[in-house]
Amino acid sequence: MGRSAWRATWTSCCSAGKHGSSRRKVRSEGHAEEYEAPVMMRSVAAVALIIAAAPAIGAAQDVLWTRQFGSAAQDRAFAIAVHASGLYVAGATQGALPGQRNAGAFDAFLRKYDRNGAEVWTRQFGTPGIDEILAIAVDEAGIYVAGDTQGDLRGRSSATGEAHAFVRKYDFNGAEVWTREFGSGRREEVLAMAVGSAGVF
Repeated sequence: MGRSAWRATWTSCCSAGKHGSSRRKVRSEGHAEEYEAPVMMRSVAAVALIIAAAPAIGAAQDVLWTRQFGSAAQDRAFAIAVHASGLYVAGATQGALPGQRNAGAFDAFLRKYDRNGAEVWTRQFGTPGIDEILAIAVDEAGIYVAGDTQGDLRGRSSATGEAHAFVRKYDFNGAEVWTREFGSGRREEVLAMAVGSAGVF
């Protein structure tokens, strides 16, 4: 009784070119797995690591797979989520990820992997301004991403210059279900989100 169901730690280190590099680690003791993603990198978007199941925290661990991807410009991975449907990593790119198009200064992106590390799909979207995904949540109904945008993701206007918040839902096939934008006229961004039976928060 009283045993911790999960633990999260955040670490930062080193420098990566012009930008500092930090890494977010989440350990699920119930599943004895770890998932890591860098928070900020230069020229490389995301390194997703899955560590093998271990019977105890101190036991030896093996890297099952590593995936590295990016554009010719700056790419940043800010959020990661794990679900029975796959592993999701999201962030922002200044360029165009393979098979994608760049819409402006920084575009948001969402990528799905299966449990074997195979890319399932990638979605890149944005406005002429800066757009980035800073938070992600997944439930049985789909994938929810949130962050900030300097334009109108629904295509009704060009960049406004001041960031405001957005939330977007995708289904498991990568199709956009809906997008909501909101703000006060000053700078707003979504830094965390959660999903439950009562809705998206």
